[in-house]
Amino acid sequence: NVRQKGITATASLSSANLLAPSAEELGFRVDVKVPNVFGKDDPKKSALTFAAFNSRKLSPVFTAVPGSGDEVPPVMLDRVGAMLSLSETYSRNSHGSLGLVLEKVAAVDENGALAPRGTKQLATGALAPHGPPTTLSDTGEDLVAYLRGSLVRDATWDCAGQTLGPRDAAVVDQGLGLGSGSPVFNRATLSTTRHLRIPAALFGGKLPLQLPELLAPRPSLAGPRPPASLVLHARGGAAVGALPSYEAFVLGGPHSARGFNVGELGAARRFAEAAVELRVPVARATAFAFVEGATDLGSGAEVAGNPTAFYRRPGAGT
Repeated sequence: NVRQKGITATASLSSANLLAPSAEELGFRVDVKVPNVFGKDDPKKSALTFAAFNSRKLSPVFTAVPGSGDEVPPVMLDRVGAMLSLSETYSRNSHGSLGLVLEKVAAVDENGALAPRGTKQLATGALAPHGPPTTLSDTGEDLVAYLRGSLVRDATWDCAGQTLGPRDAAVVDQGLGLGSGSPVFNRATLSTTRHLRIPAALFGGKLPLQLPELLAPRPSLAGPRPPASLVLHARGGAAVGALPSYEAFVLGGPHSARGFNVGELGAARRFAEAAVELRVPVARATAFAFVEGATDLGSGAEVAGNPTAFYRRPGAGT
């Protein structure tokens, strides 16, 4: 509560080994948030946030499909930069933001040396010499500046522990032509989700499902019974211009097509995903089943060096 204006600061450190952290792997993030920048009477509760960050993570773009038999040296992405953003609140859950991001991105191998290209081990034991480029520059290191805008319309609500209602989101990144190779690009993602209530009559009017008394909620925990629900979800995106390979859309993973590892289906400049999920309360838990798929719409070949083909990933999966 700096100067009694509600200003807050948050700092965090992360390392793969907190007992013996190395300078190369130590990540940090510092956030300073200034609320009500346009006054306490601002209906949008506009807030200004400054963030400085550094991180090292395995790139899912330059990895092999599990079980393929390919030996692929890992490519890590070192990111260090800063972001200044203005956010607005429109309702209880709906919000939007616009920010400027400046970052230095380096692709490095497991020893910390710059890795300008991804590679894999050939049948001869040698490394493939002409793998996909990891950065826009030939050095394995980029400097990038872009604007990021986001808009979320969230009208969901909680019904006895079950989420119901609609949620829509859009995120757009616009490269400003500053930095390595003067990259000008546009990367946009749209998603829509509908949580639909299923009438109890479809289940014989009995929800949760009747199970032995041993599994039934204790009387002290009894409360309103949550409804069964059907979740419909779709997401898509497209990118144009000089988009760095490490910013390509990655398909597969818990936030894409579940049942696959992150990036297992490929890297793309355009993609589409769809999912249908059924959630049914059972005693104290929820049983669910889903069908979910993703496709790169044939755009994997448009990513520099075609990492989808190089690492023998399918480009689509369900």
